[in-house]
Amino acid sequence: MAGSDAWTERRRDEFVGSLKGKPGLRRYLRRTNGGLLRIDTAAIKRESHLDGKWLLRTSDRTLTPTTWPRPTRPCSKSNGAVGMKGVLVLRPVFHHREDRVRTHV
Repeated sequence: MAGSDAWTERRRDEFVGSLKGKPGLRRYLRRTNGGLLRIDTAAIKRESHLDGKWLLRTSDRTLTPTTWPRPTRPCSKSNGAVGMKGVLVLRPVFHHREDRVRTHV
C-alpha cells in the first residue's frame, strides 16, 4: 500500500479487486472519502481478541467442548511438515501462482 496515494483511481480499484481471494487481508483495508486506501486500525483492534485462537469444525454432533479430543503431546510445525511429507510423498513442483500452490498441497 506504500505509495498508493499516487495511484490512479482505476489502479486502486484493481488492487482492491486483486484481494478478493484474500479476505483475511481485504477486511483490514478501508477507503477514505477521497478514495484513498488505508489500513483499518479499528477493525484490527476489534478482532485482536481472536489472535492466537483456532476454530475446529466437525460434523460429529455428539462432541461438546468438554469431550473434544485434546492433543496428548506438543507438536511443532516442522515436525508435522516432516511427517506429512513422508506420508504424502511430496516432491518439488513449481507453480507460478500462490493459489495453485495451496491447491496442490
